[in-house]
Amino acid sequence: MEVSRYEPMLALDGGEDGMMPYRRILGQLEEFDMRPSLAAFECGLGQAQELARMLEEAGRWTEVTIMKDFAGIDRHVFAVRRQRIDS
Repeated sequence: MEVSRYEPMLALDGGEDGMMPYRRILGQLEEFDMRPSLAAFECGLGQAQELARMLEEAGRWTEVTIMKDFAGIDRHVFAVRRQRIDS
């Protein structure tokens, strides 16, 4: 079964390097009135390291973690923003 027969092109086109959707999402996260303290992504084969690097370079996430799927492939990237509690 070929995915391209069932998915819209927007869902399949990641730009030249496949990372365009993640760049757009990272930019949109900063536009929220209240910035989230957790971001979670599922990514394609070979994309987890680059996505983690992008999150770390954004400088707003205090913890970036890559998790493997059941096949042992780096598939999920989680970013946490720990907020300081002022007394």
